[in-house]
Amino acid sequence: MGDDWKNDRNKIIGLGEDSFRKSYYPELQSKIEELEGSQKNLETIINSTSDGIIIHDISGKILYLNKPAEILLNVIVADKSPITVMDISSLKNDIHNLTDIWNTVSRKPQTIEWIILQHGTNKEIPVQVSINSTLWNSLHVFVGVIRDFTVRKEYEEKLIKAKERAEESDRLKTAFLQNMSHEIRTPMNAIVGFSDLLSESDLEPETQKKYTSIITNSTNQLLSIVNNILAISIIETKQEQVNLRPVNLNQVLEELLIIYKTVVSSRNLSINLNQELSDTESIIFTDKTKITQIFTNLLNNAFKFTHDGTIEFGYRLLNEDLVCYVKDSGIGIAPEMHVKIFERFVQANNTIQQNYGGAGLGLTVSKEFVDLLGGKIWIKSDLNKGSTIYFTIKYQPVNKSSEADSIDLTPSQNPFTILIAEDEEFNYLYLEILLKRTKATLIHTLNGKETVETCKSNAGINLVLMDIKMPVMDGYTAARLIKEFRPNMPIIAQSAYAMEYEMSKFKGLTFDDYITKPINKEELYKKIMKFIKVN
Repeated sequence: MGDDWKNDRNKIIGLGEDSFRKSYYPELQSKIEELEGSQKNLETIINSTSDGIIIHDISGKILYLNKPAEILLNVIVADKSPITVMDISSLKNDIHNLTDIWNTVSRKPQTIEWIILQHGTNKEIPVQVSINSTLWNSLHVFVGVIRDFTVRKEYEEKLIKAKERAEESDRLKTAFLQNMSHEIRTPMNAIVGFSDLLSESDLEPETQKKYTSIITNSTNQLLSIVNNILAISIIETKQEQVNLRPVNLNQVLEELLIIYKTVVSSRNLSINLNQELSDTESIIFTDKTKITQIFTNLLNNAFKFTHDGTIEFGYRLLNEDLVCYVKDSGIGIAPEMHVKIFERFVQANNTIQQNYGGAGLGLTVSKEFVDLLGGKIWIKSDLNKGSTIYFTIKYQPVNKSSEADSIDLTPSQNPFTILIAEDEEFNYLYLEILLKRTKATLIHTLNGKETVETCKSNAGINLVLMDIKMPVMDGYTAARLIKEFRPNMPIIAQSAYAMEYEMSKFKGLTFDDYITKPINKEELYKKIMKFIKVN
């Protein structure tokens, strides 16, 4: 048989091995397909996560990135030359710490915050990285899970800024509240003290006049503080409104000049008023209350921060705007504070509060009112060289001299009667003294119900001064009832409500006009003379 037998034997063995492989091939193929499917599922899961996964060796060379990591880093490992962790790490990181981090990770997994550079764009992205060490293809590697912290960092920055603003606001409000007691008690002390001194019978006329001037100035100071506090409250609730009506601007400024001349008389100061328009030309449609309060706040600041020299205020016409201003020769304001001083509770520096006092509201209220009037406000100032604050209002002339406010005291041929509805005794006494000049017959009622009944029983009543807040029946209800049987009866509301949106409801069918407390005698005369003549 020789070699033929050996050949046949090899053929038989070969046929046996082939038969053996074929008998196991389907099972092996199934296992391979199962493993491939598992690998695909694993890759799908890894690539569907929102976090990036990065694998790099101990030298920092990146070996693997899942799809989110490729997108985040703008890197595809298979298509690029070798990229290391250092290539995608911002200079803001301490690169030398990487070795320390890897050494630590070898013992215990770590979670750190890092800043990566998006490859090719140099865009910095804040991330959180959870790092662990393991073996991968028999190689010691580090596996990092990268989470984009951009949105979180933005929120954190916003929260930090909001916290800083809240803390600053709380600090300013605390300082404001601590200061209010001083600011209110100071003028109150003068009012109460000098009012008591006026009761002394042996006072010389000049001394009496001086005391009266101090009381008046202190009252105006206190009223300005109260007005600013109330104005801020109304502004915050978005309820402040503009009440446009004919206003003689020249007259408003001249009245302020008279008030502030009493202040300069006791100090080494002078005050000047500049008016560019005639009295007729200065009659414009604007909000008298707001214009007056803006000028008052700016003048109060000028007097507070000016020890000697001149204070000047007024306006000039520029195109279709009136550019109003208050100029002083005082301590001035540093350039970096020119915008900030218009924020509430803010003063030019920390020593202002200690040396000069103040609530830090005057300029804020002024800015809000200027904005409501459609104008703008700004300051020009240098330290120790004085300041000029400008603001603009629209020039809307009335062009009718008859629209100007005036007091007509021409006697009437017929007597007339005024009913004063007022439950506060001292308020009535003050009105009684003021109205003696009119020689009118005065009737006093204490509540709304009594007022209605008196008007029904006395046809000779020509005008009613109606307090709004009274017991039994309020003034608003009483006025509405009176109008039902005396529709032509002039009724003037007198109220402590001083905000425009509050006063506006007193105009119209129920009330013919209104006057706010504290009542100014000249304004009271003007209101009355619109309806009846003086006897």
